[in-house]
Amino acid sequence: MVGLDALEKGMRLREEGKLTEAEHAFAVAAPHGIAEGWIQLAQIQEGRGEAELARLSIREAEKLAEQGDTLANSSRSLVYVIGHGLFATVDNE
Repeated sequence: MVGLDALEKGMRLREEGKLTEAEHAFAVAAPHGIAEGWIQLAQIQEGRGEAELARLSIREAEKLAEQGDTLANSSRSLVYVIGHGLFATVDNE
């Protein structure tokens, strides 16, 4: 449950406006197979203007989605990210 706990902590911190702490929590969640962690990282990275780093995080989420078992977990966030244009940059590479 480390990954899910870290994701929940990150979401709470992000809502509180503590982006640095939230980013750290998402960075803990993501490698545990939590696609939402990668998506949240990408959103924070994009918000800081780190488009390339955000694209790398999106790619990691896509890898998990390709496995099938996390697609449902990430689909809500993927729609949000598509709306922010991150997928357009990933698809073009």
